[in-house]
Amino acid sequence: MSIYQAYLAVSASLIIVLLIQSILNNTTNEVTVFKNAVKYFFVLISAIITYIVITYMVFWVSGDYFSEYAQDNLSSNETILQRIVLSYITFFDIFFGKFSLVDSTLITIVHLVAAFFIVLGILLWSIYNRNIRKIILLFLFIGLIPLSVCSILLVVSYYAVHTLMMYSFISLYVLSFVIIHNITRPLKVRHFLFNSVCILTSVVLINNIYVANREQLKMHLAYENTFAFYSSIVSAIKS
Repeated sequence: MSIYQAYLAVSASLIIVLLIQSILNNTTNEVTVFKNAVKYFFVLISAIITYIVITYMVFWVSGDYFSEYAQDNLSSNETILQRIVLSYITFFDIFFGKFSLVDSTLITIVHLVAAFFIVLGILLWSIYNRNIRKIILLFLFIGLIPLSVCSILLVVSYYAVHTLMMYSFISLYVLSFVIIHNITRPLKVRHFLFNSVCILTSVVLINNIYVANREQLKMHLAYENTFAFYSSIVSAIKS
């Protein structure tokens, strides 16, 4: 199902969430956070290089090569800046339900609620923590969330990306949990907020798994019926 193609984006986005959590915890100074960010970045780059090297070694031993489809998807005339812009555009397409198989206003509302928790939490933290360097790092990492979620677009063509390769978007939900956990710690509403986000996330899962699979099955059956109908007509004409 090519889910492995999303591993890079999932790893990158969760690393960004981890860095944000380390800032919000106030247990790590900004220099250490920055060093960890650089370390994680080189870990990702090393993983990509290792994957490429192993792939070409396997090709060299087996005599195989990339299919024409894969070569077309890996090659593109877009510049790196255009790919970065496209990553941000795609993120907000997912956010507003334009990328999924089933468009849903309800999912957009869920995403807006999650974004509200994130923005509110960050603003509250910034007000009570006057460390300018940490605030700058925090906003930098928040700004990198869309790019990390859609980082697969940095290496493959947009037209090769399907919904399974975008499940790195779960980092937005994870980030909302992290924000609630760190910002509302002394407040009595913490359990209420946690339960609210859990319910909203369940709505997303039901829509994106159950409803989407049902629609996909309906489309597949319609295709099979159409194919069978026209195949019988063509066979009758030929005979």
